[in-house]
Amino acid sequence: MKRKTITAFGGIPPRAGKIILTAVFLVGAVIVGSFANLLISRAAQLQNTSVSLTAQRINQAGNTTIRFKTLSGVDAPTDTITVTWPTGFNLAAIVLTDLDLSHGAVSGYETDETLAAAAAPGVWGASFGGQVLTLTPPTNAAPGEILAGNYVVIEIGAHASFGGAGANQVTNPAVAGSYEYVFAGGYGDAKRAAVWVATDNTVGVTGNIPGGAVEICNNGIDDDGDGLIDCNDPDCAAFPDCVPGGGDTTPPVISNIRVIDITPTSGTVVWDTDEPATSCVEYGETELYELGMICNFSLVFSHSIPLVGLTPLTTYHFRVISRDEHFNTAISLDHTFTTLGDTEPPVISNIRVINITTTGAEVVWDTNEPASSQVDYGFTDSYGMETPTDFTYVTEHHVVLTDLTPGTLYHFRVRSFDISGNGAVSDDHTFTTLEESEAPVILNVQIVDITQTSARVIWDTNEPANSVVEYGLTEAYELGEVRDEAYAMSHSIPLVGLMPDTLYHLRVHSTDPEGNEAVSGDYTFTTLPDMEPPANVSDFIAVPGPGPVEITLTWTNPADPDFAGVRICRSTVDYPGDPLTCDIIYQGADETYLDTDVVVGVTYYYTNFAFDASMNFASGAIASARIPIPIAFEIWAHPEKRWPRIGNWDTIADFEIRVPGERAPLESVVVNTDGPSGFGRAILTAGEPDTAYDFTFKGLSHLRKRMDLITISEATNTLDFTLGGAFNLLAGDCHASKDNLVNSLDISTLVNDLMSSDDVTDLNDDTQVNSLDITIQLANLMVWGDG
Repeated sequence: MKRKTITAFGGIPPRAGKIILTAVFLVGAVIVGSFANLLISRAAQLQNTSVSLTAQRINQAGNTTIRFKTLSGVDAPTDTITVTWPTGFNLAAIVLTDLDLSHGAVSGYETDETLAAAAAPGVWGASFGGQVLTLTPPTNAAPGEILAGNYVVIEIGAHASFGGAGANQVTNPAVAGSYEYVFAGGYGDAKRAAVWVATDNTVGVTGNIPGGAVEICNNGIDDDGDGLIDCNDPDCAAFPDCVPGGGDTTPPVISNIRVIDITPTSGTVVWDTDEPATSCVEYGETELYELGMICNFSLVFSHSIPLVGLTPLTTYHFRVISRDEHFNTAISLDHTFTTLGDTEPPVISNIRVINITTTGAEVVWDTNEPASSQVDYGFTDSYGMETPTDFTYVTEHHVVLTDLTPGTLYHFRVRSFDISGNGAVSDDHTFTTLEESEAPVILNVQIVDITQTSARVIWDTNEPANSVVEYGLTEAYELGEVRDEAYAMSHSIPLVGLMPDTLYHLRVHSTDPEGNEAVSGDYTFTTLPDMEPPANVSDFIAVPGPGPVEITLTWTNPADPDFAGVRICRSTVDYPGDPLTCDIIYQGADETYLDTDVVVGVTYYYTNFAFDASMNFASGAIASARIPIPIAFEIWAHPEKRWPRIGNWDTIADFEIRVPGERAPLESVVVNTDGPSGFGRAILTAGEPDTAYDFTFKGLSHLRKRMDLITISEATNTLDFTLGGAFNLLAGDCHASKDNLVNSLDISTLVNDLMSSDDVTDLNDDTQVNSLDITIQLANLMVWGDG
């Protein structure tokens, strides 16, 4: 349920206290009450109709709250609710999120409805057409959608919150005056209400409701079709009762304001008016009148409003408000009065003493009104000692007496003063403290069941007593105490959460039911050492990178509760096995480490030892990594054997490495042999040192040479594709067998490709595959023969 606040003046905080109010005619929140004799129509009359504006000044934007009680209720999708704003109010900025609709039996805020641009099952439609807001019930509305007799609240402005954050407000007209709202719709109820828009926010105003439809107003026809027979109908305009104010525009004259029958908690405000008028009083401890308003709407000459529930000796501000039958309103200036002081002292009763021990007691009593607390006490009825006064005003009093003498009779009396300073003192009473007895004897203190993290303290006493152990790392026993309040002669207190291999100090206490306490001397014990190592780290891996000369180590720490960190050791020979004598490169609780002190081509062996707070080391997790040396190639290849033979020096070809027997290359790079020197350089990342691979050098014009089972090393490898340096590379191995030979199979393939534009077969590089290419082919065949 939404909680709403009614603000009676613009900029003034919400009022506390009871507000007995059905109509308020004040700037900042003008609520025009309903009077059946003033609004008559053929439709059912709304009740308790009000329009509340948070801003009453001309041209000022503010929030609007509309509230009424429906006699008919909403029972069907056609039972629309319409509100028509007077001309002059600007609603252009209002959007759907600036609207709230709620209803309920008491406040109207009990049930919030969901609003949308169009009605749907369970959703109300909300739309503006000019100055008219239309609220359409859900498409599945049934009897009881809004119960007859319930209140309906419509909020328009920044205080709307159910459908979103309201941000926009209605702007008041530019001209001061009385403005009339019309409430109607398909649900069958109708009414009018008016507000006053003033030139400022500080004056009293009149909410003017024109005379309603009457039997003698022409023929009683609803001329303007608004569902009402009233002064808005053209045929009624000249009727005297329809003249604004009914012809009376003069507010009552307020006189003879006074407060009578003042008591400590009440007073009655009375005044006179020169004509019958209503009676309202606003009041509070400041001129904000924060305690609210009390009204009587009977039209009288002599006015009387009682104010009750006040505080003694307090000054109150108030002002009176009276409205005549034509809604002309008068407001008085500020007045004050002061309530009387309370003259009755508190009544003290039910005095008793509880929790008596050898050295203390608690005195308890009651009073019939809030009052302070104090006790006089001593060895005689002259007392001589007293407790400090506790000025916490209560009706149930508790005062503790301490540092008393065991086995002694004490006299005491109690004192209580109320908030007005009226005091009461009791008669003399007595009590006797308990006799002091021997403290328990502590025997046989032992520390047993010692583990790495716990121990048990046991002892005996010669009489029943409670059990307390104080303990710590020093004789200050800074780690606190463990208690067992059960009275026993054999005592046992566990100590847990200790640290392994640590010296602890302790002492024991035992107190008997009479409050006699015995305390032992200091005892010490040492917890057992922790010998259990944590689990190994998991997922320990070492990979080269991210830098060219870096190795990244990652792992996951174990979940052991006493895990303290990891120690990583490194070797270039084998995995380190001893965390105490190894070469340590990292120690801490992280889960990653970057090793930058590495050399290309060297294999590094790592062992990751997890350890706990007692420096117990796990067996270790291992990983290794090596930053490889790039494998370089110097490729010798003279220009292709094609015409012309002079000037064709550059050979651009694909250099490929293959696993023997595999057709797909592991890696391929482009190599350019520059000029007569006839060699180029290439770097391959694929391939392992000391391993044999097949290499192919192939380019345009079916230049192709394969070298098989070449073992490579991490160094510069020389590959000579020049056939021993005696001849240039040949073009023409173009048969699908790729047999590394130029023979008749290649001629047949070339003939089949004649007149194509495949420049791989274009041996003379003229962009055509034709007889000229065969010439080149035959020339090479004659040189080499049909291999």
